[in-house]
Order: sequence, then structure tokens, then C-alpha cells
Amino acid sequence: MPVAWSKGYTSSARLAVPVSAYQSIQSGDFGVTQPAIPTLATATSAVWYIQVSSAFRVYKPVQVIRPAQNLDPSGILVGNFQCVAPVDPGRLTAITSASNTYMYIQGFLYLCTTSGTTAAKMPVLNQAAGATTTDGTAVWTSQGRQVLIEAQVYSVKSQSPAVGPTAQEYGLFQQ
Repeated sequence: MPVAWSKGYTSSARLAVPVSAYQSIQSGDFGVTQPAIPTLATATSAVWYIQVSSAFRVYKPVQVIRPAQNLDPSGILVGNFQCVAPVDPGRLTAITSASNTYMYIQGFLYLCTTSGTTAAKMPVLNQAAGATTTDGTAVWTSQGRQVLIEAQVYSVKSQSPAVGPTAQEYGLFQQ
């Protein structure tokens, strides 16, 4: 198994455990190649999804390192990282899909990039990463062979204005 390497705040750091999957998410990726970091009002929570390679296994624990060791704003907690694959919605009737809804079909991850009502019959989905498929009035964009890391973000104290986690590098790995 490969051993993960990560940038540290003064030098490179080596994880002392063998890993089966590792992915570094850079702070500049959020809102560009990764979904934006959620912002939270007082005493609320949100689910945050991060796209990772299919080397990660669904329902297997995900561990996190923050190589730069930047702290989140006071009162913001991020935790419960787990690898998930959104459910294939199946089709008996048309469904309404909102933008930023995911579905996972035959090893490929799709993001709804235009909300709308899907057709009653599933279209043939374009699997090439970045390619789109029109499905009724909804549009799905293939993310390729990816899965999602789901994290919980909590705001536990009075925040005004709303804040979210600090944009920073996250090292995600599975053993």
C-alpha cells in the first residue's frame, strides 16, 4: 500500500500508516473544483460534500489531517467525515432535482447543474468528466469516477455575520 505524504507548515510530513486512498484538497479548490465551504448562522449545522477519487471506499472511515494546522473560526466545528455514494434515484416517475444534488450510477458521480424535473425514463448518461446530459428540464454534469466525502459542520456559538470553516488544505485518507 502507498504511504501518504503531505506538506507540513515547515516541512514535509509523512503519515506513519499505510493508506489505501489519499487526496489533498487545497484551499483554492473550494468553490472552484470543490463545492463551496458552507457558512452557518448561530446554532445550526450543515452537511458539506467534498469530491474525491474512486480509490476511496464507501462506508469505510475517512481520516483527516490539516497540514497547515489553521484553526477554524471560534465556535465552528467540522467532523464526522465519511465516504458516501449518493443513492441512484431509480425512475418510476419524474423527480425534481435541485442544483447541487448528486447521484451515483455505475461508478460515476453526477452533479445536477441545472435544476428541473427529470424525465420519467432515465436517459443514457454521458460518463466523460465534465460532460453534460439533459434529463427532462434538469441537466446532470459528470464528475467522472468520483465519490463523496460527507462532513458535518456545526456552529456552536453566536456568529454575526455567518461564518464557515477556514479555507485550508485538507488531507483525506483511508487505511
